[in-house]
Amino acid sequence: MGRGENSKSLADQIDEILKMGKAGYTSRQEFVIDAVRRRIEELTKS
Repeated sequence: MGRGENSKSLADQIDEILKMGKAGYTSRQEFVIDAVRRRIEELTKS
């Protein structure tokens, strides 16, 4: 997953999701914290 795969930055993509009102996120910070938390849970499942 390199930067070259998509011309938009992650921040731009998150901003688009926020503007659409999807999933109830209200800030980039909230979105990123949730995404990281979910990924950690996924990686630490036994």
